[in-house]
Amino acid sequence: MKHFSDLAAECRELVPDCEGICESEYSENGITVRTLEIKTDAAVEKIGRAKGVYTTVELSQIEPNKTALVIKKEIQKLLPKNPQTVLVAGLGNRNITPDAIGPMVAEGVLATRHISDAFARKIGLDELESVAVISPGVLGQTGIETAEIVKSTASVVNASAVIVVDALTAASVTRLGNTVQITNSGIHPGSGVGNKRSEISHNTLGIPCIAVGVPTVVNASTLVSESVGKEIKSAPEMIVTPKDIDSIITELANLLSLSINLALHPEISADVIRSII
Repeated sequence: MKHFSDLAAECRELVPDCEGICESEYSENGITVRTLEIKTDAAVEKIGRAKGVYTTVELSQIEPNKTALVIKKEIQKLLPKNPQTVLVAGLGNRNITPDAIGPMVAEGVLATRHISDAFARKIGLDELESVAVISPGVLGQTGIETAEIVKSTASVVNASAVIVVDALTAASVTRLGNTVQITNSGIHPGSGVGNKRSEISHNTLGIPCIAVGVPTVVNASTLVSESVGKEIKSAPEMIVTPKDIDSIITELANLLSLSINLALHPEISADVIRSII
């Protein structure tokens, strides 16, 4: 059965006997966190995902602050120690709801690179770290590859690491809006819907690149095949999203922006961050 998915966890489920993968799982605050590390070329070939660490956080109806703390911890694991400046890039099209989570998260991330140390001390926030934020749009809006904008901006601000946030495609409707994937393997924007753009990763940027994504759409052919238990070759080439996607995106954007803020400013509390944004 053919599946379209950006989630390493789903790709892994299709190849349960694949070697060259390390897996672990734990629960915290009632939230399940699963991590798999793809380590060999053979595993890359079978799974269809690049080498790297892929962490899946299963969301639930738990208090957002507790969920944000778990996501924060997983992001921090992949960040370099004591980064000078971190660039956060919200990928996607703000005008298309299922693809708007990247720009919406970027709106909620605290940009601080322009704030001087003296001013930060004056307002009682000398714990602020240096963060730059962009929403590069999509190729159809700018005529520029997203990867080119991210790479150029990272170079200009002398970033030590990049965090990219994007919408993902899932192979199962149960994953939509219920899963966060965090990986150090980077991202190919649009790959899950057959619109693969230039890679954004450590290989192309020369610095650590952490991709944070949430599945917001599922391919119609995958959905039909899942429903009947076999591949339906005549299924329409369509992308399906939940009817309440507006509220889902808003809630997830708030959660992820808070998580990223906590990860990048570890000495500042969630309440203080909310008061600043």
